[in-house]
Amino acid sequence: MKQTTEGLPFRLGIDVGGTFTDLTVTDSNAGPGELRIHKALTTPSDPSIGVFEVLGAAASDMGMNVRDLLSRTGFLGLGTTVATNIMVEGRGAKVALVTTEGFRDSLAIRRGIRQDVWDIARPHPPELVPRWLRLPLRERIGRAGEVLIAPAQDDIDALVAHLAQAEVEAVAICLYNSFLNGAHERLVARAVSERLPDVFLSVSADLAPVVGEYERSSTTVVNAFVGPKTKHYLKHLTRALAENGLACEPLMMQSNGGLVNVEMLSDAPVRAVLSGPAAGAASAVNWAATSGRENVVFFDMGGTSIDILIAQDGRAGNKSITDIEGYHMAVPSVDIRTIGTGGGTIARIDAGGLLRVGPDSAGSTPGPVCYGKGGALPTVTDCNLVLGRLGADTFRNGDMTLDTDAARRAIADGLAGSLSASAEQAALSVVTVANENMANSLTVLAAESGIDLRDFILIAAGGAAGLHVSAVSQKLGMAGVYVPRQASVACSVGMVQSDVMQDQVISVVRPLAAVDAPTLQTRADEIVARVSADLARTGLGKDVQHAEVIAELRYIGQVFSIPVKVEMPLTRASLDKAGTAFHLLHEEYYHHQHPDNPLELVNLQINVIGTLDKLVWKARSGVERPTPAPYTRRPVWFDWSDQPVDTGVWRGEDLAPGDRIAGPAVIVEPTTSILLDRDDTARVDDYGNYMIHHGVGGQP
Repeated sequence: MKQTTEGLPFRLGIDVGGTFTDLTVTDSNAGPGELRIHKALTTPSDPSIGVFEVLGAAASDMGMNVRDLLSRTGFLGLGTTVATNIMVEGRGAKVALVTTEGFRDSLAIRRGIRQDVWDIARPHPPELVPRWLRLPLRERIGRAGEVLIAPAQDDIDALVAHLAQAEVEAVAICLYNSFLNGAHERLVARAVSERLPDVFLSVSADLAPVVGEYERSSTTVVNAFVGPKTKHYLKHLTRALAENGLACEPLMMQSNGGLVNVEMLSDAPVRAVLSGPAAGAASAVNWAATSGRENVVFFDMGGTSIDILIAQDGRAGNKSITDIEGYHMAVPSVDIRTIGTGGGTIARIDAGGLLRVGPDSAGSTPGPVCYGKGGALPTVTDCNLVLGRLGADTFRNGDMTLDTDAARRAIADGLAGSLSASAEQAALSVVTVANENMANSLTVLAAESGIDLRDFILIAAGGAAGLHVSAVSQKLGMAGVYVPRQASVACSVGMVQSDVMQDQVISVVRPLAAVDAPTLQTRADEIVARVSADLARTGLGKDVQHAEVIAELRYIGQVFSIPVKVEMPLTRASLDKAGTAFHLLHEEYYHHQHPDNPLELVNLQINVIGTLDKLVWKARSGVERPTPAPYTRRPVWFDWSDQPVDTGVWRGEDLAPGDRIAGPAVIVEPTTSILLDRDDTARVDDYGNYMIHHGVGGQP
């Protein structure tokens, strides 16, 4: 089955989030930029249930059933939180690690430093493999890839027998220097697969052939830890989609922001730990273009958390090391930072009598109190509802009505008494603390990234962002806020405008001046040829393929590197040009550079990309007309008033390009709401999105 099928009108993007499962549908028979969006509650016990519920809602809205919809679908991009949730919950497979004799404890030693060096009381996260299942093997590969000690067959047989007796579900194999020569790892893998065919295998030489003993070990172990459950889910989902008539092979979003077929991801699920949020990179770049700004902060606030990424000069950032829950993975990813605040974030009074917001969330089960799904603790969403910022009929494309009275009781019982405040005042305190948490986290992120937030606009994404982005942007002095009409399903929109991408890293670790460019080009050509053939077999011809190369460079003696794009073909001139770019980036990030200091090439990342069709937004020039009146008014609480303020509420579908709304106001879209403060002005741009400016007269 090919990944894309010609002649079928529908393209689907599905993002399974912590609270909602989002669906975007485009139709080639409709006009440019015309799409349908739908939401359903995520079902953590079996995420595929939520997937089919949102497909059912979309099909019903289009006057058909799920089989009709899927049988006319030529593209399906999926984001999954399965691997992420396994890591967050710590409920992965029973894993054994086969490692070189003498390196049994490298997984526990880690990098030798804490994630937060100032918090000496915070323990490291537990090792995913207990010491008794970290099995040493006598063997050794030298620094040039030569065999110094070959493993004895008797030792391998004894090791496999031990694994069988331990009844492990997955085996991670990571031997010293295997990134230079993986023969010993593959020898062990073959023995394990022959004796234990049902055990999930994770082999570092195939998964992450990069320098760095701890990072490589950790990556291989995480892959084994999430592997069995993720592989089962992917097989179950793809089988169910096929049985319900899907006409194409679904593609999965990877952490690097590229799509890949399910078979490849099933063997390397560690590449999907940021699967859903990574699709936001495509939306961020796309919406940056429609906003007319190249420098944006993408602020994706859902029900569970906020995912933030920075796009500069029209490109999203990326990184070579991903970490989640304190575990490090040497797989390329979009540079996403996560804040533990979302619409479902729980507020409570701590033992010291202080108000705390987060980091735990009510998620989709049981969800905020106002959802009526069994939630009992007040959340940020409950507070926005009680403050009038959110309407009880918010989900106008579904059948969920929010219970304001239940939310008010939860806030009164859980917070108001301890704060000696009314339910509304307590709710306002929760929202204020949440906004401060977000602003503080963005300040730290900006400092780490070397950017001045005053030169950036905030792009709101996720269903909850529209109620908070104005306050956060104003606190940080940002240039404004951009709220797309489809903000609440940003990542599923990103799915339908992402490309297929496979990447592989070559470890070099040599002074840049000493790198043999022709030899490196030969290795890169071999990778490109192999991956290109894989893409061609799935229907992506060479006419839609291209390759890009990213070099990880650093000054000799530094620990961390900076990714720099390198022009192909790899020559001495192109490598030197990348070195010049590195100095400029170092200046930009750290405010100093040393052009006379020698550079070191650590890794070379080869990306082979198969370009898919993109979503084209249709611009519509505004027509001079009086701005429509609000469809209703309601009392809304703001922090500058000790009484609720009578506030106009506009429906998004009543607004057209050129319209301006002055705050205080609320704009309601089918799956999200936007709050304008008293000094805000929102202008509807030519694409139907909202550009919000702060200040008198709505000027930046």
